[in-house]
Amino acid sequence: MKPRTADDALTREIRDREMRIWDAYRRGNIGAHNSLLSEHYRAVHPDGSIHGIPDAQQFASEPLSAFRFSEFVAEPLGEHFALVSYTADVEGPGPGGQRIQARFVVGEVWAREGGEWKVRKYQPTVVPAGKNWR
Repeated sequence: MKPRTADDALTREIRDREMRIWDAYRRGNIGAHNSLLSEHYRAVHPDGSIHGIPDAQQFASEPLSAFRFSEFVAEPLGEHFALVSYTADVEGPGPGGQRIQARFVVGEVWAREGGEWKVRKYQPTVVPAGKNWR
């Protein structure tokens, strides 16, 4: 169920940009990834650590092989900001060749800068295995 304030056109536009961000991360294309982030970008990771725009070392330390979004919604906050939420199911390589799977509920703030939507704040919360976040 989408919130009453969700905007379908805005949701499509930002979801497309979000897919580009995650796909660039998956491919290791740091330039394409970071071009969609605000210069004021901040991420609060599930462990509580705060990060700015990622560098090559962070890309290498947190590889991603697959992702899927659901429950993607963008809600306008005035003309130049949007609140975005979605669930991300991700897979990646783990220690000893094992495959890691995780589910995150993500909250973001997007800002229109220079006529383009860019991520300004990103905060994923891990959903424990077997739990439904609703």
